[in-house]
Amino acid sequence: MKKILSVFKIVSLILTASLLLSSVAVMTLGANGQYEGFVYAENENGTITITDYTGDAVHVEIPSEINGKKVTEIGNEAFMECLTMETVNIPASIKKIGERAFNWCENLKEVVVPKSVKSLGREVFADCSRLESAVILGGVKEIPPQAFITCGNLKTVAFGTGVEVIGKSAFWCCTSLETIIFSNTVKVIEDKAFYWSGSINEVFLPISIEYIGRCAFEDCTLEAICYPGTEEQLKKVAVHEENKDIFETPIYLYDTFLDVPWDSWFAPAVAFVNQTGLMVGTSAKSFEPDSGMNRAMLVTVLWRLEGSPAPAGSTPFTDLKQAWYKDAVAWAYENDIVKGISDTRFSPNGAMTREQLATILYRYSSFKGFDTTEAADLSAYPDAGKVQSYAADAMSWANAAGLITGSPVNKVPHLLPRDSATRAQVATILMRYCEKYLAEAE
Repeated sequence: MKKILSVFKIVSLILTASLLLSSVAVMTLGANGQYEGFVYAENENGTITITDYTGDAVHVEIPSEINGKKVTEIGNEAFMECLTMETVNIPASIKKIGERAFNWCENLKEVVVPKSVKSLGREVFADCSRLESAVILGGVKEIPPQAFITCGNLKTVAFGTGVEVIGKSAFWCCTSLETIIFSNTVKVIEDKAFYWSGSINEVFLPISIEYIGRCAFEDCTLEAICYPGTEEQLKKVAVHEENKDIFETPIYLYDTFLDVPWDSWFAPAVAFVNQTGLMVGTSAKSFEPDSGMNRAMLVTVLWRLEGSPAPAGSTPFTDLKQAWYKDAVAWAYENDIVKGISDTRFSPNGAMTREQLATILYRYSSFKGFDTTEAADLSAYPDAGKVQSYAADAMSWANAAGLITGSPVNKVPHLLPRDSATRAQVATILMRYCEKYLAEAE
């Protein structure tokens, strides 16, 4: 699985969109039937439908009122082939957007459909070849057939609460699509909804899902499906028999932990380590994602990954008091994967720092015979000088391999080498490690 975009970034986009929608200015009428490129028709109920746009603005601000009358609809093909438009602000007065309304808007880069919109027409954003992100805030219950068909640059799509159906071929041939954020109201994914969207590596199914149609994810590069429920719940989801990608993809359940929200950035990783047995919960109902990872825990994870081999001998460490990690530490010590903090102390309960984590994974990779020659220039990170000499090569390798990347501090990426690694971070790094090295080894 490729690391998908952070859920928090999508939430931020939704919140920003909501603020924009609340600040749309009211415009007044100039010439009869037109205002600065907007062509409109008055409906019988006194509201306005935008029927055409003849302007050439890069940012199009659709009016919420014209001549004191509310604009409630965007008609069929109203902005079709508007080639200059890069962004559009759809006001919260709009209730309906017609068929092919934004079809072939080749330079449109992002779109937010407000919650006021109750109806979307077929092919509404089809063939918008440079569209990168789409947020549907949840006023519509159904994403119509072919709504975003052949939007080849679309990378992220998020559905707000209220969307229940993803229509037939809605995202067909969205070849760059990587991140799909389903709301917990989506019930049906219809035939070929994401067909030939080849960049989708993981699917995060909502608990509400009831049916997945024919070839819904056909010709995607699925490597994992995450589901926030039990095996019994999953068995009730109807899946069309022509969904070979679904049937051949590992499914990870993560219903066990109450402190792992289904839409959190670390949920897929927690599902992965839990299902593979690499990490377990701190109790039957908690994973404690924000808690620190100690040295004994990580060594035990790698020991499990290796198949829990019996160690050949003992260790010189006198502070190994718990049976659950003794064999793991002995195995790791005799294979030069770990060292003690002194000749006689291992410090099993000591917090695992990010640079220690990198070092242990680096040594484990050498033990496995994996290539560890990748090296990144860490000088761009403000705190690169805080990496201790023993961990320098390991941190450079881990960064180059995409295992440990920068964490934002005042919006600036930092390595934070001496910070404790949380259980959520370790789960994510382990997932990345397994995907990159163990999958290739197989």
